[in-house]
Amino acid sequence: MNREKAFEKFKEVQERYIARKDTLFEANEAESRLLVIDEILNILGWNKEEFTPEAYCRTAGYADYILSMERTPRLVVEAKKIGATFGLPKSTLTLNEYSVAYLKKAFNKKISEVIDQAQRYCVEKAVQYALITNGAEWFVCPMLPKAGKTTDSMKGVYFGNIFGGEFSFDLMYNLISRDSTEKNNLDSYLSELNHVPSEVCYMLKDHVHDFIWDSNKDNQWIDDFYENFFSQITENNQRKMLEHCFVSDSKLDQFKGEIKRALKDSKPSFLPNDALDLSPSEGKEFILEHHTGKVIIITGAVGCGKTTLVTKCLVEARQQMNIYATPIIIDLINDVSKHNIDVKNVVFTYLHDKIKSEYESEFTLDELRITFAHEIKVLKNGPYKDIFSKNPEIFMVKEAELLEQESFNRQSLVLKIFKKRVKENKSVIIVIDNVDRASESFQEEIYALSHLITQASGATVIITLREFTFFKNKDKGFLDVRPEDKIIHLKSPDFNKLISTRIKYIKEYLGEDFRIKDWRKKYQLQDFLSKMNFYADVLRKNLQLSSEGMPILEILSSVSWHNIRNFYQLIKHVHYQLGNESAWRKKDVISTLTYHPDHTEKAYIPNVYLPYQNVNQCYFLKLRILYFLNDAVSPGEIAKGISLERIIRFASLYGYKKDWISKAIEGSVKERIIECIELPSDSDFNTEYTVSSAHTFRISPLGTCLILDICHTSIYLSLTSLYLPFHEKKPYNEAKQELTRLIDAIYNDKSINTNHEIINLVEESQMPILISRYLSSEYEREKLTLSLLRTQTDVLLTEKSINRLVASFSRNIGNNHEFTTSREKNDHGNLSFDFDDGIETTSASGEERDIPPSFKPLSLENAMSCGSEYIPLIFVALAIRSYLGFETSIGAQITETINDHIVNDDNKKYTNNVSRALRSNSLIKQKWLLIRTDLHPKFRKFSLSTTWQSEWIEMFGEEPPEIEI
Repeated sequence: MNREKAFEKFKEVQERYIARKDTLFEANEAESRLLVIDEILNILGWNKEEFTPEAYCRTAGYADYILSMERTPRLVVEAKKIGATFGLPKSTLTLNEYSVAYLKKAFNKKISEVIDQAQRYCVEKAVQYALITNGAEWFVCPMLPKAGKTTDSMKGVYFGNIFGGEFSFDLMYNLISRDSTEKNNLDSYLSELNHVPSEVCYMLKDHVHDFIWDSNKDNQWIDDFYENFFSQITENNQRKMLEHCFVSDSKLDQFKGEIKRALKDSKPSFLPNDALDLSPSEGKEFILEHHTGKVIIITGAVGCGKTTLVTKCLVEARQQMNIYATPIIIDLINDVSKHNIDVKNVVFTYLHDKIKSEYESEFTLDELRITFAHEIKVLKNGPYKDIFSKNPEIFMVKEAELLEQESFNRQSLVLKIFKKRVKENKSVIIVIDNVDRASESFQEEIYALSHLITQASGATVIITLREFTFFKNKDKGFLDVRPEDKIIHLKSPDFNKLISTRIKYIKEYLGEDFRIKDWRKKYQLQDFLSKMNFYADVLRKNLQLSSEGMPILEILSSVSWHNIRNFYQLIKHVHYQLGNESAWRKKDVISTLTYHPDHTEKAYIPNVYLPYQNVNQCYFLKLRILYFLNDAVSPGEIAKGISLERIIRFASLYGYKKDWISKAIEGSVKERIIECIELPSDSDFNTEYTVSSAHTFRISPLGTCLILDICHTSIYLSLTSLYLPFHEKKPYNEAKQELTRLIDAIYNDKSINTNHEIINLVEESQMPILISRYLSSEYEREKLTLSLLRTQTDVLLTEKSINRLVASFSRNIGNNHEFTTSREKNDHGNLSFDFDDGIETTSASGEERDIPPSFKPLSLENAMSCGSEYIPLIFVALAIRSYLGFETSIGAQITETINDHIVNDDNKKYTNNVSRALRSNSLIKQKWLLIRTDLHPKFRKFSLSTTWQSEWIEMFGEEPPEIEI
């Protein structure tokens, strides 16, 4: 109903219940109170099924009402269904906007109890606002305070008493009605009321324009080096490289766990379910073994090696005597303009010319007679049969005329030749490469034409196209994929092997390269070959032999994200910047990818600390989302993707505005630190991406690398600070003064000649300390204050990582590797979830103690295989925690100990699974376990019994470790 009709109904409710206006809050009026509330909610457009009376919340019991839209909770209504509730205000409230603390003071003591209960529901359901009412008085308040603020300091909206003359019905309708809720009016109103943008916003880049330096100058023929040896290897004169440099597998064994998982190239969700997910070697075998007259579509990320794969296949098909194949490749990258739509003419002219040049015997008289045997037979037995029998010369003339006429029709000729060769067991393989370089109308026709060729001739047609093109054309409805077609998703090859094979080729096979004669004409050959070897040695020294080679490759691979071309381009970029003499360090590479000193290119690694619109208090919003996606979701969820709704629900617990969260996700997809699973990982859709509720997300390889290895480093903090908004003048002036001093030092010190020396100077300056200090102070403003959030596992795991990051700011800034190794050494002691709420935390001294080997029984794996694996894991974890000095433990702490000390990276356990095991009957019956059962299940505490040693011997068959309990 519209506002006017709603107001009329509202007046009727006033008149019907006015006799009870002063007693609705009393216990004996609870039934009437709920009837009033039901009617008011109905007037506001909420149907009975949408305000779910007595909705159950696991940690808070039954909520009075939770208003939901499309099964998504939007607003908690707390009405105290049983007994007395808060009464009328002790003082007159004449305004609409009050802090929660003021409202608590204005009403009786019961209001605090009601608000606390509503807040528990809001935390459980991740709902930001609660409508508080006693039937007469109505107000709405934020229940998830903005990070850094308390609930009491947040402002809410007081609508008044419905029986009073000053009740703000219009305001209530604008904010609480169903239609208004659908438009997010309440969220917008209270967000504006409580989120005040910074009054000042300074950025160093606006005042410092000359922080530039020259890149490496020793780069003679470096472009030629990368063009000749680190680009595609599909040309005829590159066959030697193709032979020695084709990488057949996609394994990433050299990378560490989390990076390895993120970099794993898997089949996109928008491909058909029966699409094959193959490595390069598997793809090659499939193509060479399946010559069955099908259309095969090979898709994959940009630059993943699709053309290299099919070229390798065609070369092998020609070389292997046991494969009687007719391989033909049509490369549309050069042969078709964006405006050319005469598909049949282009394709069949190309095929005709290719047959004529590579299979010229097909145009001999004998072969043409076989190709057109049916037509010749019809001619011979037709009307001229008797004439031909008497005059064979006339038959020869007519036959020649027939063959000439039939050969003139290129389409018919090509299809009949293919059909003949297939019958002769000479399988025909036609590769149509770079389809996505043609116009959309051309692409649409090429799919249909491919099926025509396979059906008319029995040839196999292979089409290569990018994931992006497959997605786009399928979305537009003209990708003609039929049930009998085969779809192959080509996984990117191992980037480390791409480097090693090409370096090996330069060092061992350069003299055999077919391009030698061309190089001899263009260069002084020996000098050129010597320089190529020199550059190969530089790459070998820095990427293969150096102790920092693998971390550097992890970063380059993460930024490239399956794109081989981009990977080679990044290596070239790093080589240009860092030169040939000094060893490349991880921090040097981070520097070149974070900041371009000559300002000619954009940064490859984004500034993850950049708050939305620069002026808002959300420096850690993107990081919290990234850590949530990396640390708080299970592998199964990662594979399927996390919904937009779930991410927003999670980030809303911090009090961030919903539009900030959506824009943070949108920006992160554009920056390629978050992957939208429904879109190709490297496409135009990313740069122009708009967030959608239908999309699902996961952290990208770059996002994983950023939070694990980059965002805490002093060089990253220093260089991104140029684009970091400062909300306070004092730290900005300090940073500006230090940057000015740094620039003067770079320009005035003539002994500084290389990027390495400049990077050292930046790291040794006060910049890292100043930026770390500023971000630490901003974190204090974004710090969680609501102790109820300790019940949320997602928040607990995320804040553990955020606290570790912030703690790294306060350490010796020059020892940045400490952050990374802390993840490996599990040094989480002083990085507790920093709530002053009695949560048990790990002491720094306790975590520094080494865990003796005896705490991990030799028979642990056998014990894990007998029944539930969690029973022995929990037993060992409690023993370790007892050794570290903790008398009792909760589920999250047991999970942390299991992951930190017992299982490896590929077998991490999740808190929800451990908690489920802790509630199981099989574990509760264990004699070695003591459980404090008087607490809520979420906070139940566990410890070892006095007889645990004998149970240890019985379970593991080994002597128990020594612990004082």
